[in-house]
Amino acid sequence: MMPIERMRPEDFDAVFRLLSRSFPAGERRDKAGQRALLADSAYQIDILRAPSGGVQALMASWDFGGFVFFEHFAVAPACRNGGIGGQMLDALLARFDKPACLEAELPETELAARRIGFYERHGFTVNADYPYFQPTLTPGGSPIPLHLLTTGGARTPAELRAIETLVHTRVYGKTPAATGK
Repeated sequence: MMPIERMRPEDFDAVFRLLSRSFPAGERRDKAGQRALLADSAYQIDILRAPSGGVQALMASWDFGGFVFFEHFAVAPACRNGGIGGQMLDALLARFDKPACLEAELPETELAARRIGFYERHGFTVNADYPYFQPTLTPGGSPIPLHLLTTGGARTPAELRAIETLVHTRVYGKTPAATGK
């Protein structure tokens, strides 16, 4: 069993450093915004602690009752390609024991395509026919075109719209833009 545990307050700086190294500014909050999320009962960050006590990996998630939304998943660069990311993802999917959803970059680069392949190997399906944009997290930024990936197979457009509405409202604090879907 992997030593996955809920992030403790004293882990916040290490977690934020890993988030900052793993995600561009437009795909994550600033430090104060990230810290403020910890007050939301639906939000949690699980970590894989290194034997030295540091943070090897993290998964930030939102438990919405009917499904869990994985917002950020990062493995420390020195720990990548060793299998711990897949083990951690599988362990968290088993722990939540409910449908899961996440966003992934469009497969326009080799790395993005490999990332999607990773999620597919762990039970996610790319809902490629559903146009989806992550709202910007930085002032003046542009929405980011992404794919919604779900466990339990592809979802209907109505199911994806419901997921999008909840994620945009609760996770991003935005009203989903009318896109004609």
